Amino acid sequence: MLPVTSFSQVFFSENFESGANPFGFDVYNDFQTNASRWFSSTLVNEGGDRGRVWKSTFHHFCNDSYFGHDVTQKNNWNITNRIHWRTYVKFGSRDNSPEWLTSTPVSGCAGGIAGQRSYELKFPDIGGGGGLQLGRIIGKMRSADSSGYYGRFRLYTPDGTNHDHDSQGAPRFISNRWYSVEFMVEDNGNNDTVKIWINNNNEANPDYSYTGGNMFDSRQWSTGMAFNHGYRNHDVSRDTEFFYDDVTFSNSFIGLAGNAVAPPAPPSNLR
Repeated sequence: MLPVTSFSQVFFSENFESGANPFGFDVYNDFQTNASRWFSSTLVNEGGDRGRVWKSTFHHFCNDSYFGHDVTQKNNWNITNRIHWRTYVKFGSRDNSPEWLTSTPVSGCAGGIAGQRSYELKFPDIGGGGGLQLGRIIGKMRSADSSGYYGRFRLYTPDGTNHDHDSQGAPRFISNRWYSVEFMVEDNGNNDTVKIWINNNNEANPDYSYTGGNMFDSRQWSTGMAFNHGYRNHDVSRDTEFFYDDVTFSNSFIGLAGNAVAPPAPPSNLR
């Protein structure tokens, strides 16, 4: 018999509104060799509901590694058979911008990114990094097509299944819009569940839902498990921007923060 979540608990939440780096996280990843050549990060003020947010700018360079903030599971987190993860993300600061373009890596690259790869940020990578365990759950911010103008959120589960947020009709990401991205993973033996909500405050009506099979094993969700944010796994032809804010983990639905209003509709001249 699997344990059942007995009460609602927010395990972790950080919105960057006070304090200094690494804020409530355990680690900020700026330790890689040549890190400043392939990414730069800073705290910026977006104003409105978002306020202070974290911004990473990716540069054309042949390396792939961690770029954001990590935290490990603490012994007082009541994680049983369910995890909810939610954050806000934005790609670029201009409308109709090809933020998801992938370029041929730097000529002569030896190691790191040695071949062309589609745009992909691992965000989050649960169970990876210094707390590497079997059964990693990986959120992937990815290009949705070859144009570079559209992105998607993909959740990879340890059974090898890819769960794309837009595969059941939800719109793809476009540039210069804030998106609330929330997912739930629930271990129910041989009948596990994944749900994804995009700018969605309705727990009963997720944008993606799938139940079936043994997708993950909650017995591996224990003290010391890493929640990495994030890992860049591609090269870019020009500087691209990735913003994130209000990272939260819980054992129940989190929903939208602030005034719960979704971002404005895409501009009419979007490609």
